[in-house]
Amino acid sequence: ESYNKDILNWLRVDGVEVNSNFDRAREKCHPGTGQWFLQGSAFERFRGGVGECIWLHGISGAGKTILSGSIIAAMRTHVESKPSTGLAYFFFAYTDKAKQNTFNMLSSIALQLAERISNIPSRVITLYNNNKSRPPMSVVLEVIICLARCFHQAYILLDALDEIAADERTSLLKALNEIIANARLSNISLLMTSRRESYLVDGFHDLLLEEISLTT
Repeated sequence: ESYNKDILNWLRVDGVEVNSNFDRAREKCHPGTGQWFLQGSAFERFRGGVGECIWLHGISGAGKTILSGSIIAAMRTHVESKPSTGLAYFFFAYTDKAKQNTFNMLSSIALQLAERISNIPSRVITLYNNNKSRPPMSVVLEVIICLARCFHQAYILLDALDEIAADERTSLLKALNEIIANARLSNISLLMTSRRESYLVDGFHDLLLEEISLTT
């Protein structure tokens, strides 16, 4: 218990909180928004399978963030009564500098997973003890992988990947490659939304993920 609070503080980044973005997405949502996806087979696979990785892409104005809000709301309900299930999400935002970099996203995901765990794994405590100041990105990634393994299923949802700062694209792709490579072993299911930018197409080229276009 004593370590839990220290580790939550270690992972917390000032100015990064996700619920304001979620609330805004929900405010713009009309009843029934996103039902076509929530009732479809891809969402069923995402919710029910381990290692599912889905990339939803569409042009600007296709309603991706509003759909993300609907998906997250459905997942919050899904995990509510399941303590063995993890859920973490992050909205990249070109209007908010704190939500345009990879480190802040990873720290937020790690923090949200850690908040659902009563006994932090010993490996994470070791990583904390060895990196008490701001941990490097590779350590936060390892923390996510370790924490995800504490759950039967850990769901990670990332909205608007393309709103990350241009100089952060390489680190984002590196981090996503790592998460996707460990998805099945770490019980992670990952869902991402963005515009279909060429650097994402290239970066995801060799990864096992399902692409769904919102604009075809």
